[in-house]
Amino acid sequence: MNGTRKILSAFLVLTFLAALVSVGNLSVAEAQGSRRDFSISTEYTHIVIGKGKEVELEVRIANLGERDEDIVLSVSGPEDWEPRFEKSWAYEVRAIHLGYEEGQNSVRLKFKVKPPEEAAPGDYEFTLRATTKDGKLSKSLKIAVTLKAEAAPVAPETERVKLLTKYPSMKQPAGEKFEFEIELRNEVDETRVFDLAAEIPYGWAAYCTPRWEKAKKISAIKVNANGTERLSFVLIPPPDVPEGEYKATFSARAGEDVATIELKAEVTGTYTLK
Repeated sequence: MNGTRKILSAFLVLTFLAALVSVGNLSVAEAQGSRRDFSISTEYTHIVIGKGKEVELEVRIANLGERDEDIVLSVSGPEDWEPRFEKSWAYEVRAIHLGYEEGQNSVRLKFKVKPPEEAAPGDYEFTLRATTKDGKLSKSLKIAVTLKAEAAPVAPETERVKLLTKYPSMKQPAGEKFEFEIELRNEVDETRVFDLAAEIPYGWAAYCTPRWEKAKKISAIKVNANGTERLSFVLIPPPDVPEGEYKATFSARAGEDVATIELKAEVTGTYTLK
C-alpha cells in the first residue's frame, strides 16, 4: 500500500513539474513572439511648395525588436506626382533589411514627390507604409503637401558660385553612360564645402567623382577661396531606355549660395553590324 502511494506521489510530482516547464516554455515563446516592433518617422509631416518644386523628406525606419526584419515599402497618393523612396543618387528603394543590433537596426531614406505641371493648387496627402515581409507588422506615416496657387519666387542665382561645362549636351547609343565634365568655381575669399545634387530622369541613376579620381564617388567637395574644382558627373540610363532626349539638372550649394547647370543626354539607339 505504501509502495503504491509512493508511486502515485512521484507521478503527481512529475506531472506538476512537466506542467511548470510547459507553462514556462509557453511564456518564453510568447515573450519572444511579442518582441517585434519597428518605427517609421520624419521631422516634417506637412510641406508647402510652389509650382514645379520637388519635395524631398528624410524618413527614418528603425527596428525596435529583437530579431532581423525584412520590410516592404510602398506609397499611396496621387500617382502622377511619382511618389517614391530613394537612397543616394536617385536609386529607388522598395524593400529593406534591418538587423536588430545597434548600428544595423535603422536606415534613412528620402521620400520624394514632384507635382505635375497640370496639378491644381490645394492639399495632397501621401501615405508611406512599411510592412514586414510576413505581413504581421505594418506601420504608416501620413505626409501632407500643400501646393501654393502661385509659384514660389525663385531667387536669382548668385555669382558667388558658378558651374560651367563645355559640353552640356551629349549623344550616346543605348547601353552607354553619359559623362559630363563640370567646373565648380568658388567666387569668394574663403574656402567652402559644396553639397552636390542632381535631378535626373525617372528610372536613371547618377553619381559624381573628382575629375582625376574616377573611382571615388562623392556628394560634397571642398573648394579653396577663389578656387576651381573639376568634376565628372555620370548619368546611367536604364537598360530598356527608349531613344530620345533626356534632361538633368546638376547643382552645387554652400549655405545660401547655389548654382545649377542644365544638361541633356540624347539616346540614339543601339549600333548593329550588318
